[in-house]
Order: sequence, then structure tokens, then C-alpha cells
Amino acid sequence: MILFVLLIAAVPVAAYFVLRWYAYDNWTVTLQGNQVVIKQGQPGGVLWFHPRVVDHTSYTTKDIPLVSLAAVKAGVQEPSLADAHNYINGLIAQVTPTTTTTTTAAGKSTTTTTKPPPVTGATAP
Repeated sequence: MILFVLLIAAVPVAAYFVLRWYAYDNWTVTLQGNQVVIKQGQPGGVLWFHPRVVDHTSYTTKDIPLVSLAAVKAGVQEPSLADAHNYINGLIAQVTPTTTTTTTAAGKSTTTTTKPPPVTGATAP
């Protein structure tokens, strides 16, 4: 009898954890106002599990290529947090080109290369 009760109780508990896993096994690059953010969860949510912001980047709509802006507004889904960061870094690299400066003075040559900082983790809003 106890085994039967445990099996009956295990079904809703297992269903809860499967729904929770499905609801949060997704990362979306999107906008919150004008700021680019990464949300964890299915767009629109699943039942009572709603997406949560896990990373407020320092980038805004001004930093995104115009051709990608509509997709980011709608939400670009990625399979992991690292892939979401890579997606943002790729967008920023399209807009912010690498700057190279070469200075020659008295027979010496100096080259300076500047790249945009990569998105690596959560930043303060």
C-alpha cells in the first residue's frame, strides 16, 4: 500500500520537474527597453514558469546592426548562456569594427589594435 501511494505521489512531482526543465532550458537574447538582455526560459513562459532576466548587458539598440534589430526585438533563442553571449559578441563585432592605428616616429613603428569588450557574464543594470 505504501509503495502504491509513493508511486501515485511521484507522478505529479516528476511532471513538475519535467515542466520546469522544459520551461527554463532555453536562452533568449532580447530587449528590455533599449537594453540588450539575456533571458532564461521559453518566450511567453510555460504555465507558471516565466522567463527571467539573467544578464543585463551594457549594450543598447544603438550597438546592434539595423538588420538584426527586428530579430533581437522578437527574441533570438540560443541553446546555452555561452551561445547567447557569443551571439551578442557577433552582433557587436559587426557594428564596432576593429580599430588599428600605426604610428611611425624616428624609425620606430607602433601599432595599436582596439576591439570591443566581449560579453562574458552578468553586469549591473
